[in-house]
Amino acid sequence: GDLPSLDAIPRAGNQIITAPGKVHFYDESKGPVGNWHWVFMDQINVYQRHPSFHFFDPGIYEVSLTVTGLNGETDTDYITIVALSEDAGEYSHGDVNGDGSLTVVMLFYVQIIFWAYWNLLRKLF
Repeated sequence: GDLPSLDAIPRAGNQIITAPGKVHFYDESKGPVGNWHWVFMDQINVYQRHPSFHFFDPGIYEVSLTVTGLNGETDTDYITIVALSEDAGEYSHGDVNGDGSLTVVMLFYVQIIFWAYWNLLRKLF
């Protein structure tokens, strides 16, 4: 018979960390998965079901998981990791808008974007 379709579902133990920091990733994909392919920082390939990865620098990182089924079908999904600098101070996160999901307060995105822009300017001049 036909195999059920794939649905890649990447998860992380903690999506907000202080850099440097380690994140444990978990696969909760649905369907007959035969292989896992995680991509970190657009260049580091890991072929494990539940890998861990160190993020050394502050930033916003997109991590992809591509699962390949027993019939060759593939599906990809993404998860975002926010790595704050050690001097970012205390931060708050939670259900700030009442929609039932965790939301990072925008202030921390601004701090990360400022940090990335500052480093870019330092490299240019």
